[in-house]
Amino acid sequence: EAVARPRSEAVREMRALIRAFNAMMAKLKDSMLSVHETTLAYMDRLYEVIEQEKACYLVDIHTMASFCPADASGRRKTLPVYFSLLEDYVNQYLFAHKHTHQRKIDLICADEAGRKIADPKLLASITGALQRAHYACLENEPYHAAPIYLSYQHMQNVPSISLDIPKHLIVKDGEAPIDLVRLSIDPTALHKLSSVLTEGIAKAFALPARDPKCQ
Repeated sequence: EAVARPRSEAVREMRALIRAFNAMMAKLKDSMLSVHETTLAYMDRLYEVIEQEKACYLVDIHTMASFCPADASGRRKTLPVYFSLLEDYVNQYLFAHKHTHQRKIDLICADEAGRKIADPKLLASITGALQRAHYACLENEPYHAAPIYLSYQHMQNVPSISLDIPKHLIVKDGEAPIDLVRLSIDPTALHKLSSVLTEGIAKAFALPARDPKCQ
């Protein structure tokens, strides 16, 4: 399999980054917690602003690894995030390209019970825009709006939706195995996808409103 750099080199570099990260976290733990609390306070203020506006959405977009990790039998399985197991957590994604579970765009719109909590207009319009542009997408796969995520908090407070974009859709040579240590963004691919999402968001404003706040 042809890759830009030997996989062992990528692993060594990632291990070095993890060691540096752990050392940094030990020094910056209190500061990082303070940043987290500041972020939550900012979100509360943002919710208040959105609630006062007559036409406003919150669209939360992330990128994710292009392939879902799998266990020895080939079944999809993702290890939980623990600092003590951070290297194993990272490695499962470094080697996930060897598996067949390539991810699609995740429209995060429901909680763990399957209850739709995303704004229905945003969900419908963004889904339609992606499908017209031939982007494959699924709802709540691989992630849903669990209470531990900000996406859940967003949807509980304001008209919102969250999306997770597989990295191969916005990087150069996206069909080749992706080196997670060194990603190179493809401006053309990024512009194409952002234009499609912009179209979907714009169409949501044109759909019939459910209440005066959505006009």
